[in-house]
Amino acid sequence: MLVLMSMCAGTHEYVCWYSSFVMLCIIGHAEYCSHLISHFEVFFSGIFVDNVIATLFIFVLLQSQYIVLEKKYSKAKKLLREFQQREQDLLHREEFYLQLLQEKDTEYNALVKTLKDRVSYCYC
Repeated sequence: MLVLMSMCAGTHEYVCWYSSFVMLCIIGHAEYCSHLISHFEVFFSGIFVDNVIATLFIFVLLQSQYIVLEKKYSKAKKLLREFQQREQDLLHREEFYLQLLQEKDTEYNALVKTLKDRVSYCYC
């Protein structure tokens, strides 16, 4: 930020300051940018800026905040897809083991029936 600010000399220092701020927001320093918002409000309160520049500043500020939110939204969507896939995998695994358990139960019952038949045949 200081390097960017050192390049800002002249009558339009606030515009360069603002451009540096936007660059920081775009490259992902949202926490630093939110801290600077209050400084920009103080900075612009003492300077007469026509409506076009003020509106442009607000637009770019909102646009940079939108970019940060869009990144967070994309990350949340990705996590949601991953969790949904994990849930599907777990459901399939549970169905598989349930079917396996039912097969083993059927096999066990058949063996028990066979043993009962053998025991009853021997005592007859």
